[in-house]
Amino acid sequence: MAQDLNARVEAAARRRGALVLEYREDDVTPDMFAPAVLICHVPYRTIYKVESRGSFLLQLGERRVRIQCHAQDSTGTADEKFPYYYLNGLHAMPEREVVYVLDGRGARVAAVNYFVDMCAQTTIKAMAVYTLAGFEAWFATLPIRRAFA
Repeated sequence: MAQDLNARVEAAARRRGALVLEYREDDVTPDMFAPAVLICHVPYRTIYKVESRGSFLLQLGERRVRIQCHAQDSTGTADEKFPYYYLNGLHAMPEREVVYVLDGRGARVAAVNYFVDMCAQTTIKAMAVYTLAGFEAWFATLPIRRAFA
């Protein structure tokens, strides 16, 4: 399910003309002519001080947006990770903007509402939570222009 969500986020980026690349340590400037670059599996150090890889990093010129995808189709305790996701976005991810894309029907409504509220109330950096449709609508508002259109 999470891989499917990642594939749909990648597809949304490609539709807007973004270049989608896998992260490489030696690749500082993937394509200087690309209007937007979506880099997959960009590492960061979690609040637990261990290495992890995020879903995506969107580069729009100097602007950097961390995009984290989380899918949960079955009920259970996975939605108890929302505070962990929030704290990582707030304290561990270096980007000034963090976007979470949630999918599936397994998370408790109260847990999702808490997560959305916490991100919306954050003033240290811009944080938002979207469904896939909400993410696509947000992504459509980004100033991405094809390089040689």
